[in-house]
Formats: sequence, C-alpha cells, structure tokens
Amino acid sequence: MRGGVLIGCRKRRHGILLQVWDSGIGIPEGRIPEVFEEFRQIDNPHRDRSRGLGLGLAIVRRLCSLLGLPLSLRSRLGRGTLVSVLLPHATSPSNAVAASSPPPIWQMQGRVVLLIDDERDVLQATALLLGQWGCAVLTADSGAQALALLRREGLVPDVILSDLRLRDDETGIDAIAAVRAVLRQPVPAVLLTGDTAPERIRLARESGYRLLHKPLQPARLRAALQRAMAGIPVNSGAASPS
Repeated sequence: MRGGVLIGCRKRRHGILLQVWDSGIGIPEGRIPEVFEEFRQIDNPHRDRSRGLGLGLAIVRRLCSLLGLPLSLRSRLGRGTLVSVLLPHATSPSNAVAASSPPPIWQMQGRVVLLIDDERDVLQATALLLGQWGCAVLTADSGAQALALLRREGLVPDVILSDLRLRDDETGIDAIAAVRAVLRQPVPAVLLTGDTAPERIRLARESGYRLLHKPLQPARLRAALQRAMAGIPVNSGAASPS
C-alpha cells in the first residue's frame, strides 16, 4: 500500500487552520463517527497493536472539546481524509505566563524506577528517557512480570511508573497494589494514560496516584516523579523483596 500525509496551515480571519491530509483508503461516510471512538480502527478489526491503538482522533476530539476548538473531518473513499482544527491567534509574548523551570536532571541520578507498560515501543522509549536521567530502570509489561523481575534482581524501586490500562483487563492500579503488597512498602507511584474516557480518568484519580496523560512531556514526567519521591533518600538497592 502506498500513500502519504501532508500537514499544513492556512491563514483565516479568526485564526490558523491546521490541516492534516492523507491519501489513504478513505472512510465510508456512515462510519466517520466511529473513528473518533477510543480504540477503534475501521481497517484493523483484529486489534493488531503493531498498527497503533486507535486513540489518535479520540484524543484530538477530546482536547478540541476541552479547549473549545472547531474540529472537522472530510473523507472520500479511495482518495483519502482531511482533518482540520481551527487554532486561535497566539497572544502577545508580553502577556504570556512564563513556565516554571523543571527540577534539575541530576535529582534523578541513582533512582530505581519500576516501569510497567504493555506497549513495547512506549516501554522502550520511556526506559531510554529515564536512563538518560541517570535512573536504573526495571521494565515489565504486567504486574506478574514486575514481581518476577523484582524477586530476581533483589531490588526495591524508589518509584513505580505504570500505564493505567494493561493487557488482560489488568490495570496499573492492580499492578502497583500487587508490588506494594509483596514489598510490604508504600512505594510511591505515578500512573500514565492515553485514555480520555471520563470513567477511566475518574478511576485513576480515585486511586490517589499522580496521573500523567500521554503523549508524555519529559519535563512534566520528571517533575511528577520527583514530587512522588520527595523526601525519600536515593535507594541503595540492597533491600530484597520477599
């Protein structure tokens, strides 16, 4: 299959029209609402995760709704699809609020991070980022694998970083609880999610753990991890889970 994607901006009276064109197979008119549903890919009925998760347009729609931005989609079978978002003109830099600087990277040196995510690409990319900050990273794709890894390595993590939605109906909340139970320690934890469904967000917030939304911004991730570990000395790694 051959095709392409074109991203462009057009000046409009009330803002900038951001458009993404693709020359793909197109979407039947009656099925256009489906592409905005979470984990829905019309041409991937078997949910092959190597072809993505089906979250892109669901996240776009949710963000546009929260920000009050007009969103539109047009498609023709055999020709491709056009997605458009109208962005407001930027405010003057003099009126912008300066963002606070993230804590220095050196504060992550020597930290042991248990990273749990069932998406291999995300797992590897996040582990690489944490490694660049000087962290010792233990990676697992489920709670069971995390427990086996901790027993084998004989380490107690300084913090657990887990995706909210794992495979086989397991949640990151379940995985964190299992690790804490085995270690008999309230290891601090941070949850990650690409979900925008209100019930999923509510579940994560009710857990009491810090919550970050994907795609991750490194500065926010680092700040969340450092806040979670505030007051905790750097782990020597000597303790061993039972």
